[in-house]
Amino acid sequence: MANTKKSTTTKNKSVEKQEKVVSEPKETTEKKDDKYEFLLQQIAELKKELNKPNLEQTPNIDEEIDEYIDIPLNKSIKVMSLYNGGLTLFTQNHTQGKKFRFDQFGDVRTIQYTDLEACIAVQHRFFEEGYVRILNSDIVKIHGFDNAYKKILTKKQIDNILNYSDETLESMIKKTTDHIRRVIVSFIIDKFLNNEYVDMNKVNIIGKFYPRDINEIISFLRESQSVKKE
Repeated sequence: MANTKKSTTTKNKSVEKQEKVVSEPKETTEKKDDKYEFLLQQIAELKKELNKPNLEQTPNIDEEIDEYIDIPLNKSIKVMSLYNGGLTLFTQNHTQGKKFRFDQFGDVRTIQYTDLEACIAVQHRFFEEGYVRILNSDIVKIHGFDNAYKKILTKKQIDNILNYSDETLESMIKKTTDHIRRVIVSFIIDKFLNNEYVDMNKVNIIGKFYPRDINEIISFLRESQSVKKE
């Protein structure tokens, strides 16, 4: 009788053990399912974030990629002198190579692109400061003169500089290059020496951005003219 009770107790314990063993995989499977659903949810949220356009960081590809411009080396390019006097461009250093002469302000020469490239390499400052102006926007862009040409006035603007309003005149003189300022002052002086009317108010505006006193220069040159006449 005692043996039967012991055997029954042992069986009960064995059954409990089995129930525990069987129930463990179910609990583990539920946890795995929860983790799997959680991961799927995280991935879905991550995809949403990645698909959102970032206006601050996304670069504008059209702005970053320069448009390729093919200019034939034998293409003829017009170049204008903005120098008040004679000026010569050379294709080699030390005044060697081909020469392109401009006799006066506003003269235009036609130069093959291959020669113009050489002139730019030798006398880069002349092109950047406005001693000469390339009359071809593609060439200006290729050689990186875009910003410089925003400062360099055109021949028409220089010719009519004293006809602009005081505000416009000051803005133009302020932003332009030292060379263009010198050219404008030289034309003003020529007008004075030729006894042409010049608005002194506009001369004073230009003088604010010129290193020397324009009135003193004019007085000196007038005195020199008087001495020569005597």
